[in-house]
Amino acid sequence: MSDDQFNDIMNFLLLLRTATPERRVSIMRSYPNKVAYKWVKRYDLLVVSTSNTLIYKQDSGAALDSCLRVAHYSNIFDVV
Repeated sequence: MSDDQFNDIMNFLLLLRTATPERRVSIMRSYPNKVAYKWVKRYDLLVVSTSNTLIYKQDSGAALDSCLRVAHYSNIFDVV
């Protein structure tokens, strides 16, 4: 996943988390081709204190240590 796409999804999910229900509907409708609905269905945001981690959605009741973290290009090449 590219850094721009990763940041778009993170910012979108953070915005949804803090928005009122009426505002959520307008945010979802502002994205073209229902891409926002696909993001909500596929990704989740794990927030611990001030740290935000983008993960793939898991089945309800699944263990937290089994979640898959979404990686982006700059994260992959920082290790090398």
